[in-house]
Amino acid sequence: MAVTPPKSIANNQRALNLCVYLDADPECIEYKAAEKAGYSPRTSRSKASQILSKPGVRAYINALREERMKSVEADAQYVLKRLIDINESDIGDIFTEDGGFKKLHEWPKIDRQKIKSISMDEYGRPEKVTFVDPATMLNMLGKHTSVKAFAEIVEHQADENLIKALRDGKKRIPDS
Repeated sequence: MAVTPPKSIANNQRALNLCVYLDADPECIEYKAAEKAGYSPRTSRSKASQILSKPGVRAYINALREERMKSVEADAQYVLKRLIDINESDIGDIFTEDGGFKKLHEWPKIDRQKIKSISMDEYGRPEKVTFVDPATMLNMLGKHTSVKAFAEIVEHQADENLIKALRDGKKRIPDS
């Protein structure tokens, strides 16, 4: 199901692009995302600030991110499961009793998925196989911005005076 943009930016393609860029890379600096979206370097800071302060825009970016997470179905549990599967796969499962490679269709799926390159002999058996480095693959997946399997959890606390000052400041801002 597609996420509906807020009315405040629904007809502004560059503003929608800004949201998409910030969804795709949450660590992207906002004005840089505005430049990618088509705003000039001279106005990108103010445009990003204006757009992101409009009602519902940040919630829209979060909804885009959640929708993308559902579509890729990858989370920290998936990364952990894949890590366990790869670590538990037995390289011996791809060899015959005499030490040669089994035919490719006889290999377990997990081992076939790890193939980076392969050359076959005249009998259809693998002759030379290069595997994708599983640690690198999982590290990249785990560091993906939508997965954050290796991200640290940071908790913030604010004292009552700061909370009160923020609430008072918000009351002084007129509704847009």
